[in-house]
Amino acid sequence: MKTGIQIFGCKHLYHADPDGFLDRIQSAGYDIIEPCVLFGDMPAELGWRSEDMQAHVDRLEKHHLALSSAHIFAKDFSAIVPELINVAQLSGIRQYVVGYRGPFERQAVQEFADKCVATAIQLSAAGIELWLHNSWQEIAAKLDGMSVYEWILAHCDGKLGAQVDTGWVVCGGEDLQPFLERNRRFIRSIHHKDVAASLNADGWTPNVPLGTGIVDTRLAFSFGKALGLSQIVDQDHSAGDFLADLTQSARYLDALDREQA
Repeated sequence: MKTGIQIFGCKHLYHADPDGFLDRIQSAGYDIIEPCVLFGDMPAELGWRSEDMQAHVDRLEKHHLALSSAHIFAKDFSAIVPELINVAQLSGIRQYVVGYRGPFERQAVQEFADKCVATAIQLSAAGIELWLHNSWQEIAAKLDGMSVYEWILAHCDGKLGAQVDTGWVVCGGEDLQPFLERNRRFIRSIHHKDVAASLNADGWTPNVPLGTGIVDTRLAFSFGKALGLSQIVDQDHSAGDFLADLTQSARYLDALDREQA
């Protein structure tokens, strides 16, 4: 099994010492890095600038780490499709991931979904998929009796894949197992996040290593493994040693993989 890591939460460690960070991540058992790629004038501290991708790709190769999917940070991802394709061809990215951060009124949600469909069709012609990641807000918000996240996926009718963040599904108030099952045909990737408790008043919850919180990571891992999906650790912050947490999570997934072999 190949295990990925989304490095948004620990981006400060990468920026401070890229080679040292990647060496620790590779030694912990990770095989794949999922970065956030910045287009336009997005703040540089949020991820990797698109114009710097070659240097990042070269560094990953030096540490025997792969790159497959990446989150897009841009003012309007639908307006930069040629640039997205160029960066993908340079770096080997095969999937781009977006998120919905707009209001939950029907018109705004539908406009976003339509934009996703149009962009996904253009990217598909270049052999690139478009996926949708979730936070807790669009899980908790409802439209036509379903979460806004699921409404967008249904509206896109398979043209947009789902990268499900398990921790945010739970924090958004959904039962993880039925959520995964009813969206099975859309799901392309599992983002494993574990949390110590449900949301507090300001929408924050402490992240913890996988297997130590309230999220059924075993269930999510089994679901993803059965479908051959990419499995990616996504920890947003740490109350202790971030790299120790990430190492513990990688070992937990490896133990599940061996147990279910």
